[in-house]
Amino acid sequence: MAAGLKLIFLSALMQGVNGQDWNVTVPLRIMGVEGSCVVVPCSFTLPVSYTAALNNCSGGAVWRKGGISGTHVNTVNVLGDLRQKNCTTLFSRFTKNQNNFYFFRLECPNSNLKYTFTQGVQITVASDVSKPSLTSVSHMTMGDHVTLRCSALAPCPSLPPSFTWTAPEGNKKESSQVLKSSDGQMMLESTLTFTASAQHLNQTVTCSVSYPLSAGGSTEAFTTSHGLNVLYGPMNTAAHMNASGPVSEGSVVFFSCSSEANPPVSAYTWFSNTNGNMVKVGEGPILPLLVKQAHSGLYECQAQSVRGTQRSKPLLLEVIALNGKTGAFTSIGLWVSIVCGVLTALCIFSVALLFYKYRSLSKRLKQVEQKDENVYSDLQNSTMSSDYDNLQVHQSKVKTPRK
Repeated sequence: MAAGLKLIFLSALMQGVNGQDWNVTVPLRIMGVEGSCVVVPCSFTLPVSYTAALNNCSGGAVWRKGGISGTHVNTVNVLGDLRQKNCTTLFSRFTKNQNNFYFFRLECPNSNLKYTFTQGVQITVASDVSKPSLTSVSHMTMGDHVTLRCSALAPCPSLPPSFTWTAPEGNKKESSQVLKSSDGQMMLESTLTFTASAQHLNQTVTCSVSYPLSAGGSTEAFTTSHGLNVLYGPMNTAAHMNASGPVSEGSVVFFSCSSEANPPVSAYTWFSNTNGNMVKVGEGPILPLLVKQAHSGLYECQAQSVRGTQRSKPLLLEVIALNGKTGAFTSIGLWVSIVCGVLTALCIFSVALLFYKYRSLSKRLKQVEQKDENVYSDLQNSTMSSDYDNLQVHQSKVKTPRK
């Protein structure tokens, strides 16, 4: 009994020694597209004593489905060279019914080289493939050369996915390359390169992927989008004035400043030409000015953000003098403006009050009309009866003239 146990132990030990070099490298799992092919990257090692048998092995690659003793799969094509220990295999027209675990087996004819590797690969296909992966760029600066990468599964290199970019206008370049993920899953990556501009702000870049099918046609497009956030300093800064042509002393003129920036403009500053120098005269996007003769000259505004500053083109203000009556005109003009403003406000208030009273009265009348109609009928009948009785009495008192 002891000798039998010893013999079993030695046999198991020898099997471990002989099998210590049997190894296969395949992905743990592969995702594919239903109706397309699936390529399984595969390589293996085996004991040196089987090298000669391997070199004479032709058509000795077999795949089993479901387990190491599962059924043979016929719809496969070994792409790799077994003599180079490359067992990469193509599964054609894979369907959901074939989703399972698959194990590679060496089965060389006229040889003792027959071995099923215990490391299997799980192959799963679906009609709704996951969306492509698009690199995210939190922000970019105007003028930067930006590269966005879109990657998608490529389970069938002979039928690679087709990429379509929807990108902002401008110079751009597209290219593709094959990648391989860490677990052996094949990926295809497409890159889009463009120069960022202010016009790209808040625009969207879209990467769409579709897969050709073995029987013809292709899948629907699977899409991923990414918004663009382009940073830039003030640009297109411009000063504006609410009056055109010369203005009279005592008039009120409003200057306004506009500019584009991301992040937005944080401060506006106004400058006026005084004795040949631009001197600061105010702050804010709007500059109100009660015009005097001394205000004649050039005005410009400066927009400032965290990314820089920009000044507008000069704007000319021409003031017409009023023959020494500037002060009186200014005073009268201001009082007239104030009185007109007050009268306008009173008119608006009066109209609003009348409208409110009209609506209130209409509402009360409707409420009265909707009260008990029987009361109104009774009152009407009573009044009519009373009037009729009085009429009868009055007629009885009148004597008929004799003929």
